[in-house]
Amino acid sequence: IAQCLVGSEMCIRDRRWISLISMMVTGIAVVYIVMKWNPILAIIGAEYGMDMSSIGNISGLALFMGCIVCFPAVWIMRNIGVKFTLALAMAITLAGSIMSLYVDSAGLFLAARVIEGTGMGMLAAAGPNIVPRLFPLQKMGLAMGVWSQWTVTGLLVAIFAGSRLFAATGDTATVTYLGIGLLV
Repeated sequence: IAQCLVGSEMCIRDRRWISLISMMVTGIAVVYIVMKWNPILAIIGAEYGMDMSSIGNISGLALFMGCIVCFPAVWIMRNIGVKFTLALAMAITLAGSIMSLYVDSAGLFLAARVIEGTGMGMLAAAGPNIVPRLFPLQKMGLAMGVWSQWTVTGLLVAIFAGSRLFAATGDTATVTYLGIGLLV
């Protein structure tokens, strides 16, 4: 992605789509990381002594955090750059995911979820700003249509792969390792 965003000229055709696909994989990984716990919330809630209302509020807070952080992300893009914003979104999401490997209480679970949601919000702001830099106006409709599927695809991966991984292993860490692997 970075090679295509360096100059003011448009990216060559092959690199445009490679860049968009790598952004899609990043987006899918970030959504997976944020949503990976949803299929097994009842189990996690029981493990940390939370009722379903509390665990639902924690999950909602991660998404709410993603909405709030879009505004600072725009400031970062304008003042530091879109590449930095994208890299920061990935780093923050990765940090939250690594933190979730060490969760042993409801408070740490909340903190990890908020950090992961922050990364997703930054990516949500950065993505639509990168696509116009990759594609000319005539091709942007298709490219934005493809990009718009990152959340749906990530959610599908989280629901199906995350729940099946947990069912097969009984271990929340393997669910997290998949997200880290997708992101890296």
